[in-house]
Amino acid sequence: MSKFLLIFIFGFSIVAHAVEYRSFTDKEGREIKAKIIKVNKGAKKVTLERENKKKATVAINIFSEADQKYIEAWSPFNKDEEKKTGESESNQATLSKAYMREIAENYLLIIGNPKKEVAEEHRDYFMPIVKSERGRTLIIKNGKEGTLSRTGKIKAIQGNNVLITITDNLFDLGYLQLTDDGKFKYDGIFCPHPIHEAFLEYEGLESLAEIAVSPKFDRLKHEKPRFTRLCKLGIPTFDYSLDLNPNRKARELKKIKEWLLDHGKDWDNSDPKTPLPEDVFDILYDRYRYR
Repeated sequence: MSKFLLIFIFGFSIVAHAVEYRSFTDKEGREIKAKIIKVNKGAKKVTLERENKKKATVAINIFSEADQKYIEAWSPFNKDEEKKTGESESNQATLSKAYMREIAENYLLIIGNPKKEVAEEHRDYFMPIVKSERGRTLIIKNGKEGTLSRTGKIKAIQGNNVLITITDNLFDLGYLQLTDDGKFKYDGIFCPHPIHEAFLEYEGLESLAEIAVSPKFDRLKHEKPRFTRLCKLGIPTFDYSLDLNPNRKARELKKIKEWLLDHGKDWDNSDPKTPLPEDVFDILYDRYRYR
């Protein structure tokens, strides 16, 4: 560690500290008052802010064993943002807006230029989703596979959700959802919320059911992957099957749509449960209720 960094961390006199600051002690017994801004578990580093607002990123292993455990267990919660009248509705802390904004800004860089390196401290959050079974990294352009590219801007930060305005009009449902420990869970592009994706698969099946029969068109070839994806999402499909005649398929698809409209707002069958952002569900509701 550089001499300057040692002076920065341990060289200042200690002043009276605010509630959010705590004492950290290094292995040589030197003590500072600071608060954690960010923990990069992959690089084993922590960013601290002293009471004079100066920041430094240092190795976690310079601290005492007790402080190392504290740092490793830290999560970017901001309990001050809970309702002043009592506990939050979910009875859980909310990720800080600063942390959510930082993650969202990195996300916008990714969707705008997927070749750009993800910030090192966020790779552990993004890559498992991008490479997951349901993750998407490519789209089709002019019949060829091309690199995903979207432009957007942050519209609002609501708890652990970020609403995003997609400015190229290709996706108007921009959102990013994190779990309470700060991990990336759902978004409008790479890994849509199951309810969002279910609406899309419903729409695709409905459109296929309406296509006039043609000797050159293999309806089943297009229906099968959509129905398979719909089943994997865990929502009820009632009596829908690929063997039904078009009229019966239409009736069963209507049941699926009605279930999504009635139960989709608060539904998620994964752990931890993460409902679709309310604003996003409202857009889907308005889009599909009269379809």
